[in-house]
Amino acid sequence: MDQQTYAAVMDRLEAFSQTVGTDCRREQLENGIEELRFLSALQQDGTDLALFRLAVVRLEELDLAQIYVTVLAQLGQGREALARAAARWNPQSLLGSYAIEGDQLTHRTRLSLNGQAPAEETAEQIIAAATLVHEELSRRSRAAHAMAAGAEKG
Repeated sequence: MDQQTYAAVMDRLEAFSQTVGTDCRREQLENGIEELRFLSALQQDGTDLALFRLAVVRLEELDLAQIYVTVLAQLGQGREALARAAARWNPQSLLGSYAIEGDQLTHRTRLSLNGQAPAEETAEQIIAAATLVHEELSRRSRAAHAMAAGAEKG
């Protein structure tokens, strides 16, 4: 993917993030990768906020999109229940996987991109994946919150 296509993809992803999230920021990470960060409610009533991070990583011969979501920032007393639930949810997840990282429940998806595709096509592929991830997390978030609070056993 050339620099012009990359810039156009990131601009389109930023516009998308502003329509589905709040507190949208575009940041340059220490490793040089540019990342979009935004909060998005996983429930229709505006609850269960999750931190979405979108990035396009350009390697020598390979372009990847990464969708990294912090579903729960604090696991509380439900850490073990959430670990068991994540192990059950992973084989059922259409895209990506759940993990317990420190005191957080996360979900990560990586997509291989066609570096020769037009910017709009590439951006739409990433947006479609992010939308699918959002739908997946919406279905699981109530149970995850209940487990984190110790109300469910997982």
